[in-house]
Amino acid sequence: MSIVLSATFVVGCGKNPVDPTVNGDPLDTSQFIGTGSFVYTPTGFWADKDMNIYYHIPESATTETPIMFLFHGNTRDAESSRNQLISKANDLNVILLTPEFSKDDFSTNNYHLGHLFSNGENPSAATLNLEEEWTYTIIEPLFDYFVQAIGSDQLVFDAFGHSAGGQFAHKMALFVPSMKYRRVCAAASGWYTFPDTTISFPYGLEVTPRSAKDLVDVYSRNVTIIVGSLDTDPNSAGLRNTSEAVAQGENRLERGQNFYNYAAASASNLNSFFNWDFYIVPNVAHSFQGNGHFAMEQFYNP
Repeated sequence: MSIVLSATFVVGCGKNPVDPTVNGDPLDTSQFIGTGSFVYTPTGFWADKDMNIYYHIPESATTETPIMFLFHGNTRDAESSRNQLISKANDLNVILLTPEFSKDDFSTNNYHLGHLFSNGENPSAATLNLEEEWTYTIIEPLFDYFVQAIGSDQLVFDAFGHSAGGQFAHKMALFVPSMKYRRVCAAASGWYTFPDTTISFPYGLEVTPRSAKDLVDVYSRNVTIIVGSLDTDPNSAGLRNTSEAVAQGENRLERGQNFYNYAAASASNLNSFFNWDFYIVPNVAHSFQGNGHFAMEQFYNP
């Protein structure tokens, strides 16, 4: 693997609170209001997997309030993930929608690796799944269902994924660039699928249906990579230390920097527009709340 060692990054600065946007009409509160959860049955391939969905709708929310998906980490703590960002969601007037990918139904292969292959750790052309079987296909129908249920006017969503959720988020951006998201933030992933067609999945794009020319569409979308400035422990729990992962960097901070820099160099080589950002979050380690607050400020209070 070729690693770009120089790092281009931005450190966030303090901002003053903003008044939430209150334009728009009242939402339909007949089904969902305030903070709660519901059971959602996906369509298509995943129709036999009932999922718990946790949500929060600020009191100031209207039909024009943005909707942000939260993708939890490997502990599958969807409810806690939502709870940690409720205060910020109220401040910025953002609706939170947090699907729970349980370990019983969504193994590492099904969640972190998106179910692209029947065994993503040992992929082959023969074991590549149909795109309608990828886990990412759950997201848009869930969004459409929720939008209709609350009477929202939103046509696109934002997404924030942390750790394992960052795995899910950045692979979603790589493999489904046509998805109707406005912005995706992948935070503190333990390792990455590099946009490199010479490296086999899950560390690169080889064996997948994505070619170098497909990356032009990927780079045109609004994708943000963030890592805490203190997320530098090479022995951190859950940090993958295979030879392929270590080649990406010694810790999450290095790996995030190198992933972003590789993508930027790849876009330059393709003469492609590059709409990605990279931020180091000051004084934050491996924290869902710390990274989540920062991402929401970037999205909704720039």
